[in-house]
Amino acid sequence: MSPVQAKLGSYPIRTQLNLLVLAAVVPLFFAFAYDVYHEARTGFERAQAEALRLSLVASADAQGYFARTEQRLGDISRRVEMGNLDSARCKALFADSETIRREYAGLAVVDRDGRITCLASDESEQSIEGLTAARLMLALAEGHPRLHVGAPVRGKTMGDWTLPLAYPVRGGDGSAAGMVIAAAQLDRFQSLVAALQLP
Repeated sequence: MSPVQAKLGSYPIRTQLNLLVLAAVVPLFFAFAYDVYHEARTGFERAQAEALRLSLVASADAQGYFARTEQRLGDISRRVEMGNLDSARCKALFADSETIRREYAGLAVVDRDGRITCLASDESEQSIEGLTAARLMLALAEGHPRLHVGAPVRGKTMGDWTLPLAYPVRGGDGSAAGMVIAAAQLDRFQSLVAALQLP
């Protein structure tokens, strides 16, 4: 008889049975713990990969949105003749009103002094606050014609976030005559990921 068997033989039968059960249960417990850890780790890695994929999709959508906005505002700025904007001419400038309504909370043309000469949207609180914030970018109108993006603005009444955007308008002599300004609705970027859930 081995020393271990001799030692076990000296214990009562109940203790011996408890030791046998422990010998069977402890490895199962560790296997279960490892399985839980492995599942959690796999789930975390899946969630991390999904979050990265969603951020890439959102980034590509935002990049496309800003490229389209720069193109749209640039096209409008090239058609504007400052000092010659009556209401009929304004309507022609903003002919694609469905796209404007879908993409922006507000769209307007301001002169060098920041006065709105054409307004393409309703005068909702969200529109006016976003457009007011965009007027602050008039100081950037002298630089190279490109899209300028301001800091996000939160509406005081509705609490919606808008992003002021601006594109310089050149006068006949090439100097800055004003800006085409827009207020982008930030909640439109949430639509991409709202329906998707992480694992």
